Amino acid sequence: MSSLTDSTIAMPMSTLTRRTQDRHSTRRTVNTLLAKSAAAFQSALELMDQDGQVEDVRGASMSLALLHAFQTSLGEGGEGLTRAAADLLASTASITMRREMVDIIEAKFIDGPLDDLKWPSLPPQAAAADNESDSDADEAIRSAWTTISNRLQSPRLASSPPVDLSSLPHNWAVVSISVASDHSTMFLSRHQRDHPPLVLCLPLDRTGERESEENELPFQAALDELQEIVRESDDQAQAAKHISDSEAKQEWWAFRTALDERMGELLASMEKNWLGSFKSILKPQSSVTPNRIQVLRRKMEKIFNEALAGIGTDLRRVKTVRLDDAVLACFATLDGQTTDEEIEDLVYFVLDFYGFHGIPVAIAELDIDQIGVDVKQALHEIAISHSTPPTSAQPEHLLLVLDKNVQGFPWESIPVLRGLPVSRIPSLPFLLDHLEFARLTSPEKAGLLSVNARKVFYVLNPSGDLARTQTHFEPWLEQMKARAGWKGIVGRPPTDMELANALRDCDLVLYFGHGGAEQYIRSKKVRVLPKCATTMLWGCSSGHLKDQGDLDRTGTAWTYMMAGCPSLIANLWDVTDRDIDRLSTEVHKKLGLDASHLGSSSSSTGLSTASSSFSLAPRRLGGKSAPSEPALLPLSGLSTVQALNSSRDDCRLKYLTGAAPVVYGLPVYMF
Repeated sequence: MSSLTDSTIAMPMSTLTRRTQDRHSTRRTVNTLLAKSAAAFQSALELMDQDGQVEDVRGASMSLALLHAFQTSLGEGGEGLTRAAADLLASTASITMRREMVDIIEAKFIDGPLDDLKWPSLPPQAAAADNESDSDADEAIRSAWTTISNRLQSPRLASSPPVDLSSLPHNWAVVSISVASDHSTMFLSRHQRDHPPLVLCLPLDRTGERESEENELPFQAALDELQEIVRESDDQAQAAKHISDSEAKQEWWAFRTALDERMGELLASMEKNWLGSFKSILKPQSSVTPNRIQVLRRKMEKIFNEALAGIGTDLRRVKTVRLDDAVLACFATLDGQTTDEEIEDLVYFVLDFYGFHGIPVAIAELDIDQIGVDVKQALHEIAISHSTPPTSAQPEHLLLVLDKNVQGFPWESIPVLRGLPVSRIPSLPFLLDHLEFARLTSPEKAGLLSVNARKVFYVLNPSGDLARTQTHFEPWLEQMKARAGWKGIVGRPPTDMELANALRDCDLVLYFGHGGAEQYIRSKKVRVLPKCATTMLWGCSSGHLKDQGDLDRTGTAWTYMMAGCPSLIANLWDVTDRDIDRLSTEVHKKLGLDASHLGSSSSSTGLSTASSSFSLAPRRLGGKSAPSEPALLPLSGLSTVQALNSSRDDCRLKYLTGAAPVVYGLPVYMF
């Protein structure tokens, strides 16, 4: 019992093959106390859910999830506790946003003096005949936001039914990452349609505890290192303007290259020390079949039964408990390339699992190294003999729900995720609301999220001091303006009305300037837009969320999410113009945003307020196009998320620059 808080716990943990009455009074007493404590926190959440202090709601949610983990480790509960903990962890990362959205949705449709983005309009009777389709589209948008508002006002954290994942595409998985307030424990949860939820409770110092050594990467040390790397990078970027001779340039690049290596080492260390073998919760599981799980079970049971029998453990008791299939499915994604440290992490997890169920395990008498060798060989054999091609034409897309403690880290670039389709969302309920909005505002009911790649607005060098960036992109943008009907602004600041109209009426907005265009349009005007285009903000720190202490983080990225932006590309920290220009160019190419993918058009495509920001289904490719429009082709087989994450290595500094841009929102395809 004393090792409970120092051990990794999975939910669900086990399947009992034979349930026996627990005769240990201590265990019964602990289970009773845990149940009473969980009930108390549940009651507290019911009182605080709607208007309690954010830090109190978050603390109660994390405590309740931890209590559920302890209950599960002691054989209590079941799928109900696991689902409750998983739903809590995936829902509490953006409490403030959830509350603000109710007022923001109401403000989206205020008519009159407060709406300064519109010219005075004709009375409804006089204007109705002008554009009936526009009116229908606007009404659909209003109705969709109203539906979401009603849902937001109902309790979501306490006494709520399990999250309904039926609208989630089969190849999407949602993983939440949270860290306790004392930075001692990391929680991960995984949701995927038609799969049982999975929760992991990982002590961040579990490796040091086992080896009686200091923690190799305390959470605060990792946070300090990230901030130091970014600060030194900013200082060096500012100093670049004063460097002229070749020797100084070489020193400047040598220093930045060293910073780039430090960033890569930090991300590798995070994966090694914090996640260990449980990095597998982040990996695609489309190739994990029921047969593969059962083969892994047989091999694992054989290895551990032989090891435990060798030290005199009663195998009859060992065989009364079995690891749950959801846990084995997670481990089944590992292979022979898994490091020895990660294998050791898995071995100790299984041994702790037996200990939690009252089976004495004399770890000092076990040959941990040999068990590790056997487990690694088993994983290698399974990976070779049970490798199967993906069952879906689309790769598995991972959506990360990150709490305020971990949002500053570029998780998309840790080794296990580097290059894979990964994006960020505020919370699981927010994702489901986003999908609901798309369905309610589009006549199509299934398919890919798509935008019209001809309905594009761009802002290039609005401050006038990014001459190199303007020289790099202007020829391409001018060509797209002539061939595809794009519209935009070059070399001058846009007005807030120009930006608001573009975000509301276009399908895609590209911004090549400083920051996230906050100096040109207030966040309030963005938030209250009834709909918002897919957006790429390539400026420095455009996607950075500011630390607010105990409160939720805030920033431009959340502003665009509240406006209904389906997909936002933005940078977590400051980057140099030449390197980010190189990366963004690769992203545009991989999305097919060039004239060769679009037929020529003699007329520009105007801005239509009737079109929705995005559709849940791709436009039909074989149908007839309007006479004034070029034939619309699928520009690329890659989504915005795939295009970005596959371009990180195309810049010179693969981590200092390559890890900076991230996607907030959903994968969107260009048509």
